[in-house]
Amino acid sequence: MNRFHSFVFVFAALLPSFAASASDTKLDRSGVVKIVSAIPEVKAWTKHIEKKTSGKSRVVLRPSETPNLKEGKEYWSVAFFEDNGSYYHLWQSFLVSLDGGTVLIEGADPSESPLSLEEWRKTKKPLKGVTE
Repeated sequence: MNRFHSFVFVFAALLPSFAASASDTKLDRSGVVKIVSAIPEVKAWTKHIEKKTSGKSRVVLRPSETPNLKEGKEYWSVAFFEDNGSYYHLWQSFLVSLDGGTVLIEGADPSESPLSLEEWRKTKKPLKGVTE
């Protein structure tokens, strides 16, 4: 066996471990909930809902069962609901990339492209009317 074949053999033997470590970085449902719950607007909305309803309503962050394909990339969908005990009121839906590096905001119209956090903050002003 020459050097080239030895290199190919060693490289091929290492490939499964590289692939396994890359897939290990994918977030699960609880990981995406942690990311969304850390968004400042989500924290402010949660405080606002608790204060406005004197604790009668609670916030529910519900991730999708499996990642969804959006514009050619896989994302977890996480819905932010207000639960008043009788019904759920949807405030916002977030998309989180499998590695957690990208968070997008879905619009009410499914045909619209999702917004980046920066675009959403700039155009929708999600903290307007919500006191922290």
